[in-house]
Order: sequence, then structure tokens, then C-alpha cells
Amino acid sequence: GAMEVDEKEVEAAMANAEDAEDVAAANAAKLDAAADAAEFDENAKIVEGENAGEEEGIKNGAAKKPKVNEKTEAEKEAEEDKKLEEEFAAWQSKVGLDPEALKKSLKPIERYSLAFKEDIDPYWSVHAINEWQRQQAKDDDDNDLDVDKIEEEKQLEEERALAEGELLATFFPPTGILKQRHLYLREKRRVRAEVKRKRLTGESWVIKTDGKTQFPFYFNNETGEARWEKPKVLVDLDAYSNALRVGWEGVTRDVLVHIFKFLKPIVRMRCGEVSKKWRNASIDVGFMLRVLPAEGGSFKTGNVYKSLVEALEVAEEGDTIELGQGHHWESGDIVVKAGIMIEGDEVSPDKVVVELGGTL
Repeated sequence: GAMEVDEKEVEAAMANAEDAEDVAAANAAKLDAAADAAEFDENAKIVEGENAGEEEGIKNGAAKKPKVNEKTEAEKEAEEDKKLEEEFAAWQSKVGLDPEALKKSLKPIERYSLAFKEDIDPYWSVHAINEWQRQQAKDDDDNDLDVDKIEEEKQLEEERALAEGELLATFFPPTGILKQRHLYLREKRRVRAEVKRKRLTGESWVIKTDGKTQFPFYFNNETGEARWEKPKVLVDLDAYSNALRVGWEGVTRDVLVHIFKFLKPIVRMRCGEVSKKWRNASIDVGFMLRVLPAEGGSFKTGNVYKSLVEALEVAEEGDTIELGQGHHWESGDIVVKAGIMIEGDEVSPDKVVVELGGTL
């Protein structure tokens, strides 16, 4: 049959196989277990006084033995640090002192930890945040300006500059002030003349290309204005150049109308015989004498009168009098001079009614 082994024999055999420290640890664990069992034993005798611990040990069959020398926590930490330093020294002697080689020999998680400590942790650590807050508070204090102190320092600086003669403008003679004023006004006139010259010559207008549509447009460098249509000043300049090249036939209608304003009506009508363009300019609506009807109304252009009699009094030979749409009540005698033409409204002449109370 199988050989039966006693529990004590097994413990003795294991004790022989283990070293002294392991045996001491096993005995200590055995004593702790016996103490725990006795603590919950209701029939155990309660011993009071200083000998309670000794009697409890004797009761559990354990003789009081001297404690094994146990190491303190500081000694254990020192041994662990020493062991880690030895391992690091061995690893460093194997890898070398090159920083790149050291990084390559690290594991991925170790490289991540190193980068975190070097790049991220300094900016988010408690020390870094406190330092940032301290710097912000310092900057805020620096931004709080002491107005009274600044004014005082300014006054002292001005007094020093006056005493040392640095503020020469303060001691300008009257003739110097007049000279400076003359220079200022001369420069002001020059700038105004330059602005007017650019406005008349169109130099401030340039052609640019729209980035979205790729269409050209006109841009004014002086005012910042942008427009698709050609500016009027450039149109007028082109017309002026064309007039210089072609002659009187190239003069624009606006220029002709402006010139005809200085002529008598009969001379203006004769100028209209030169060409079709001159004819259109000579009968411009601005030259007409317009008469409002009894119903009232208004004309945008031309010389406007309330009655036909008033218009005839100022009309000259070659003038044209236009009657507006509506009724015209003329109570007095009407005298029409030779060479004056009277016509109805150019849009609806059939809607013009004239009633005379006198003679024609």
C-alpha cells in the first residue's frame, strides 16, 4: 500500500530544503494563523496584563524566539535604487553616450514617455502653470499705467529740454513763423493742384482684371473706387484726342452745346447747317423756351415760363418756344416777332390747347 506521510514530517522536509530566512518567514506566518484562530475562539481564556502575549504564544505551542533582523523601508529603497543604477550603467556602457543611440534603444512606450516629459509636461505641469500665471499677473501690473507719474515725468522732461535749448521751435521769431506758414500753404496748394491734375487727366484710373470673372474693370488708386464702365474723364479724354485728330467734326456734342450757349439764337441756327452733329447740338432742349400749362407741371431742362406772353417778351430771333401739354389761357394780346417758332409738346403736341382772350 501507499506509504502514509505525517504532516509534521512534510514540514520538516520542506524546512531542510529551505534557507533560514524562509523558515523564519514560515514560522511567523504559522504564529499569525494561530493567533487569528485564537482570536475567534469563544472558549479561549482571556489573559490580561503584560504577559498576555507570552501566554498566548505558549498556549499555541510556540516558544518565544528572537525576531529575525528585518530591513527598514529606507534600506529596501536604497537597495532598489542601487540595483537600478547598476542596471542602467550596464545598459549605458552597452549602448553608448550618443543621445540618438539612446533614443533608438528605447522601447516605443519609453520614447513616448521621454517625449512627453520633455515637450508636453513642462507646459502643463503645476509648476509651469503657476509660472505662467505669475508672468500674466506681472504683465497686467506693468500695463497699469500711472497717469500722474507719466505727466510728472513729461513735465520734467519738457523743463529740461527748455533749459538746454532742445525745443528750438519754442523760441521761433515772428519772421520764422510767417516763413513756416508760407511754406505750409505753398505745399498745400501743390498737393491740391496735383490731385486736380490727376482728376482731369485720369492718371489715377488703372485697368485691372477681376479674379473671379477674369473681366477687366477700372480702379481708382486715389479714391479706391471700382467700376465696370469706362470713367467719364477717360471718355472725355478719348473724345478730345479724336477731335484733335479729326478736327471740328470730331468735337463732341456736349462741347458744341457749351459753345453754342454763347451765341445768339439766329447764329446758333446757322451753325446747325454745318453738319448733322452740329444741327442736333443747335436744337438742344436746353435752348428752348418752355411754357407751363394752366394745370401746372414742370420741365427738367430749358428756360421755363408761366405764360406765352412772358416767353415772347424775352425771345429773340431764332428761338423756339415749346408749349407743355394742357390748356394755356392767354388773356392779353400776343405779338410774335419775326424768326420765332412756337410748337407744341414734342411728345404729345395734339394735347396742347391754346385759348386767346386778346388778339394775335
